[in-house]
Amino acid sequence: MNKLLGALGLALKAGALVCGTNNVLDAVRNGQAKLVLLANDISDNTRKLLTDKATYRNIRIVALPLSMAELGAAFGKAETSSAAITDNNFVVLAEKHLPGQIPNNEMKVPETNEHGGNE
Repeated sequence: MNKLLGALGLALKAGALVCGTNNVLDAVRNGQAKLVLLANDISDNTRKLLTDKATYRNIRIVALPLSMAELGAAFGKAETSSAAITDNNFVVLAEKHLPGQIPNNEMKVPETNEHGGNE
Protein backbone atom coordinates (compact mmCIF):
# COMPACT_ATOMS: atom_id res chain seq x y z
CA MET A 1 0.00 0.00 0.00
CA ASN A 2 2.95 2.33 0.63
CA LYS A 3 4.01 2.05 -3.03
CA LEU A 4 0.50 2.99 -4.13
CA LEU A 5 0.49 6.02 -1.83
CA GLY A 6 3.92 6.98 -3.18
CA ALA A 7 2.62 6.79 -6.75
CA LEU A 8 -0.39 8.90 -5.81
CA GLY A 9 1.89 11.43 -4.12
CA LEU A 10 3.94 11.71 -7.30
CA ALA A 11 0.76 12.22 -9.32
CA LEU A 12 -0.33 14.96 -6.91
CA LYS A 13 3.00 16.78 -7.19
CA ALA A 14 2.83 16.52 -10.98
CA GLY A 15 -0.66 18.01 -11.02
CA ALA A 16 -2.14 14.76 -12.32
CA LEU A 17 -4.36 14.02 -9.31
CA VAL A 18 -7.38 15.80 -7.85
CA CYS A 19 -8.76 15.23 -4.35
CA GLY A 20 -12.21 15.60 -2.84
CA THR A 21 -15.68 14.84 -4.06
CA ASN A 22 -16.33 18.13 -5.87
CA ASN A 23 -12.95 18.15 -7.60
CA VAL A 24 -13.33 14.51 -8.62
CA LEU A 25 -16.83 15.18 -9.97
CA ASP A 26 -15.51 18.12 -11.99
CA ALA A 27 -12.70 15.98 -13.41
CA VAL A 28 -15.17 13.23 -14.33
CA ARG A 29 -17.59 15.67 -15.98
CA ASN A 30 -14.78 17.40 -17.90
CA GLY A 31 -13.39 14.11 -19.18
CA GLN A 32 -10.09 14.57 -17.34
CA ALA A 33 -10.44 11.71 -14.84
CA LYS A 34 -8.86 8.44 -15.96
CA LEU A 35 -9.19 6.50 -12.68
CA VAL A 36 -11.36 7.27 -9.63
CA LEU A 37 -10.25 6.10 -6.19
CA LEU A 38 -12.68 5.84 -3.26
CA ALA A 39 -11.98 5.60 0.47
CA ASN A 40 -13.49 2.57 2.21
CA ASP A 41 -15.58 4.63 4.64
CA ILE A 42 -17.11 7.02 2.11
CA SER A 43 -20.83 7.68 2.60
CA ASP A 44 -23.25 5.61 0.55
CA ASN A 45 -24.68 8.71 -1.14
CA THR A 46 -21.25 9.99 -2.17
CA ARG A 47 -20.20 6.52 -3.33
CA LYS A 48 -23.33 6.24 -5.49
CA LEU A 49 -22.90 9.74 -6.92
CA LEU A 50 -19.26 9.18 -7.91
CA THR A 51 -19.87 5.63 -9.12
CA ASP A 52 -22.84 6.64 -11.27
CA LYS A 53 -21.02 9.58 -12.89
CA ALA A 54 -17.81 7.62 -13.52
CA THR A 55 -19.60 4.52 -14.78
CA TYR A 56 -21.68 6.60 -17.21
CA ARG A 57 -18.43 7.95 -18.69
CA ASN A 58 -16.66 4.55 -18.67
CA ILE A 59 -14.11 5.61 -16.06
CA ARG A 60 -12.69 2.85 -13.87
CA ILE A 61 -13.45 3.09 -10.14
CA VAL A 62 -11.40 1.44 -7.40
CA ALA A 63 -12.40 1.17 -3.75
CA LEU A 64 -9.22 1.40 -1.70
CA PRO A 65 -8.65 -0.34 1.63
CA LEU A 66 -7.95 3.09 3.15
CA SER A 67 -10.14 5.30 5.30
CA MET A 68 -10.87 8.91 4.42
CA ALA A 69 -8.37 9.98 7.09
CA GLU A 70 -5.63 7.71 5.67
CA LEU A 71 -6.30 8.82 2.09
CA GLY A 72 -6.34 12.46 3.13
CA ALA A 73 -3.12 12.11 5.11
CA ALA A 74 -1.40 10.79 1.98
CA PHE A 75 -2.21 14.12 0.30
CA GLY A 76 -1.52 16.37 3.27
CA LYS A 77 -5.20 16.93 4.02
CA ALA A 78 -7.34 16.13 7.05
CA GLU A 79 -9.68 13.78 5.19
CA THR A 80 -10.69 13.09 1.62
CA SER A 81 -13.33 10.72 0.37
CA SER A 82 -12.01 10.32 -3.15
CA ALA A 83 -9.32 11.14 -5.66
CA ALA A 84 -9.01 10.96 -9.42
CA ILE A 85 -5.89 10.47 -11.53
CA THR A 86 -5.98 12.60 -14.66
CA ASP A 87 -2.92 11.28 -16.52
CA ASN A 88 -2.72 7.84 -18.15
CA ASN A 89 0.96 7.36 -17.23
CA PHE A 90 0.14 7.77 -13.54
CA VAL A 91 -2.82 5.41 -13.93
CA VAL A 92 -0.43 2.73 -15.22
CA LEU A 93 1.93 3.40 -12.30
CA ALA A 94 -0.87 3.28 -9.72
CA GLU A 95 -2.43 0.12 -11.17
CA LYS A 96 0.81 -1.77 -10.58
CA HIS A 97 0.29 -1.27 -6.85
CA LEU A 98 -3.49 -1.59 -6.50
CA PRO A 99 -4.66 -4.43 -4.25
CA GLY A 100 -5.60 -7.52 -6.20
CA GLN A 101 -3.68 -6.56 -9.34
CA ILE A 102 -1.35 -9.07 -10.95
CA PRO A 103 1.83 -7.62 -12.46
CA ASN A 104 2.11 -8.35 -16.19
CA ASN A 105 5.21 -10.50 -15.79
CA GLU A 106 3.38 -12.79 -13.34
CA MET A 107 0.27 -13.43 -15.39
CA LYS A 108 -0.26 -17.11 -16.13
CA VAL A 109 -1.39 -18.17 -19.58
CA PRO A 110 -3.09 -21.58 -19.72
CA GLU A 111 -1.01 -24.08 -21.59
CA THR A 112 -2.60 -25.74 -24.58
CA ASN A 113 -2.07 -29.22 -25.92
CA GLU A 114 -1.06 -29.97 -29.50
CA HIS A 115 -4.71 -29.86 -30.60
CA GLY A 116 -5.23 -26.32 -29.28
CA GLY A 117 -7.24 -27.31 -26.21
CA ASN A 118 -6.39 -26.80 -22.55
CA GLU A 119 -4.72 -29.67 -20.78
